[in-house]
Amino acid sequence: MPRVSNMPFEQIDPELQKIMKEYDDELGGSEFVEIFAHSPKTFKNFINFYFPLISETRGGIDPRITELARMMVAEKNDCRLCKAARFAHAQKRGVTEELVQEIPNYRQSKLLTPREKAAIHYAEVLAGDHKKADKALFDELRQHFSEADIIDLGWRIVTFVGYGRFLHVLDLDIGHTCPLSPPKPARAAA
Repeated sequence: MPRVSNMPFEQIDPELQKIMKEYDDELGGSEFVEIFAHSPKTFKNFINFYFPLISETRGGIDPRITELARMMVAEKNDCRLCKAARFAHAQKRGVTEELVQEIPNYRQSKLLTPREKAAIHYAEVLAGDHKKADKALFDELRQHFSEADIIDLGWRIVTFVGYGRFLHVLDLDIGHTCPLSPPKPARAAA
């Protein structure tokens, strides 16, 4: 049960109602928007920041690397919503359920590349005990990423950490109800 009340759908900003439809299609639910709708301007600003961050390729960071790092953060945060969400653009780049299942034991994975393992390790440290970030981590990252990519990936990861923890603290989930479902037809009077 969310710790902040859901805003009734009819009171939600029309722009956010449209976004809810997209979330229903891509994520299988949009109930969490009913919570964030209490602060529509902030949430819209966040969406404008977040979605390009996770869906655009910049430098050597593409949606596949981003999604694998995001899934490690979801594991560390124990965020049900983040674990359940699978972004279509990452799936199109080959992030399969089989790969997602490898993330908790990524070091032993035969499916993940050394580059992907380095990104997941970075996410593990930033989402876990960030004080364990050391020279060895950055030596590993530099084998696979430019310094610009290390910074770009870091921004993505810390955004996932904060967002995931916020979702967890609010006790949000997805996939229970679709506020955009068409109303059931009224029964004809007999």
